[in-house]
Order: sequence, then C-alpha cells, then structure tokens
Amino acid sequence: MTGSRALVLVFLAGLAGSALSVGDVSIGPRPSALYVFDIVNDWELTWAESFYWLSDLAYDPGTGLLWTSTHYGDSLAYFPASDPGMLLGWQDLPDGLIDYPRGIALYGTGAGQYKYVTDANFADEYFCYYDGEWITYQDDPAGSQGQGLAVDEEGYLWEASYSGSVYRFTPGGHISWEFEVEGSSYYPKGITLFTHEGNTMVAVSFYFDNEVEFYYFSEPDSWVYDGSASVPYAMDYCEGLEYIPDRGSFYMLVKASGTHHMLEMYTDLLGLQPETWGGIKAAF
Repeated sequence: MTGSRALVLVFLAGLAGSALSVGDVSIGPRPSALYVFDIVNDWELTWAESFYWLSDLAYDPGTGLLWTSTHYGDSLAYFPASDPGMLLGWQDLPDGLIDYPRGIALYGTGAGQYKYVTDANFADEYFCYYDGEWITYQDDPAGSQGQGLAVDEEGYLWEASYSGSVYRFTPGGHISWEFEVEGSSYYPKGITLFTHEGNTMVAVSFYFDNEVEFYYFSEPDSWVYDGSASVPYAMDYCEGLEYIPDRGSFYMLVKASGTHHMLEMYTDLLGLQPETWGGIKAAF
C-alpha cells in the first residue's frame, strides 16, 4: 500500500508496545504497519460501575450523542461524545425481548433513524428500533458469536464475530459476505467504518488484545489488510470501537483495573507533520 493511501495514527503517549495481562494470559502487541495511536482523552465512566460489561458503541451525528449497549442489561445508555463521563439517560428495552444486548448501530438521524441491536443468545436474532416499534430479525450471520456492530452508507450492517470473522449483510435479509481478520485468535470485538481519500476503511478491535486492525473495503467484496496499531493503554479488555467524524478521532470503550473507561484517540496522515493536525482534523 503506498504512503498516499495509508493512514498513520501518531503516537505521543510513550506507552505503546507494553504487554497486556488478562488473567493468567500475558498478551504482547503484534507488529504494527504504519499505524500508531495518540490517546488524548481518558474518561472514567463512573455511571457504569454497576455493569460488568458495556458491549459496544454507536454515534449519532444528528445529536452528538454516543450510545452503548449493556451486556446482561435491560437498557441502552446515551451520553455526549464531548463528555462521556456525563450520563444523559437510558432507553429501556422491552421485557423479554433481548437476552444479552451486544452490538449497536445507528442508521440515519431524527425520526427516521434505525437503531440496530444484536443479541448474544442462541436464537440468532437481532433487532431494529424504528418509528417507536421493535422489529425482530432472524438469521444473524454471526449467531451467538456476534460482537460489535456498524452500518455503512448503503445501510448494510457490519458485525465483528468471536469466530474470527467480520460479516456484512442486509438488515432482515440473507445476503452476506464473510471476511477473515488477521488477528482472529484474539476475538474480534469492536468494528467501525470511516472514509479516507474516497476509500471505505474498516477498523476492528479485539477483546483480548490492545490492537486495532485496518482494512480497505470496496464493492462488492474486496477486503485488503492495511496494518495494525497497538493501543498505548493498560487495559483489562476492549469493549467497543467507534469513529467520530465530527471530532476526527476514534473512541474506544475499555475496562481497566475493573473500571469502565472511554479513550479518545486522534489520527494523523502519513508524511504530514504535527503542525498540520488542525487541517487534518478539519478534513476528516
């Protein structure tokens, strides 16, 4: 991949490359290609202390709010992207509808918005909230292994799976594509999409690794690995990943020392100097 097409996520924090310990398993970073991260914000989510897991992230550009699903929870939480430590409210889920809320994705804004939520049960169901009603869909291609969820501009859903794959499929339909990820043994967890120089990029995070992988995607099924980056943070595990175009940054939901945190990580482009960051963020 040429330098003009590749991103580099500039790391200034000085912690990249440190090993990560999860239980009895010691996890070291895998080699990065062109990518590193710069963590510029670390919010502690004290409002989430009663939840063992927060499962995924979804951003609403119309309101500036982030949404998260709560595993083993009966609601969805929302809070401002500018201050994730400030909980604004909850949307209760219907009793008995969703057993284990996992992935969440938003398509559209306002009254016409579609809100998708996956369920980590064994019924292979996922759900859509639209116009005040919940719709049940069958045949989630990731099944009970599904994790993070995203949606592209065409309305296709993208789902990371513990099986080591990423799925792209039509909501309520049976058209799906399966793409294998490089770090499949680390359990793909979060997934988010963004655009760079007219290209669709897909970023995938991992539950048992402080690593994010980047891929180029083009219709209908071109999937090209473009490198990975270590997250310079001592975490227990990763919970969700979302690109915030309004801020030109990635948000990562993690658990560290038993506490939920939201990390904000800025990006730079290969070959450009730090003094050009303002223009880069505006361009994103």
